[in-house]
Amino acid sequence: MPPSLHWRWYTQLKKSSCFHSTQHTAHSTQHTAHSTQHTAHSTQHTAHSTQHTAHSTQHTAHSTQHTAHSTQHTAHSTQHTAR
Repeated sequence: MPPSLHWRWYTQLKKSSCFHSTQHTAHSTQHTAHSTQHTAHSTQHTAHSTQHTAHSTQHTAHSTQHTAHSTQHTAHSTQHTAR
């Protein structure tokens, strides 16, 4: 192979290799973006779930407060009846 032809072949090969590498990077970036999107979606679900749990706990606390208040009234009534 003459030197000039060899040089052209080498340049072509290098270009092709560089293109291939860029293509891989683009593909990899696409995967990372997709993965990040999934993580964001997942985090959104977790946040929503935590919000619901907090709301539930608030209701339970409120309920318990009412029960305690009722029990107090019952005890007070029973005390009066006993007298």
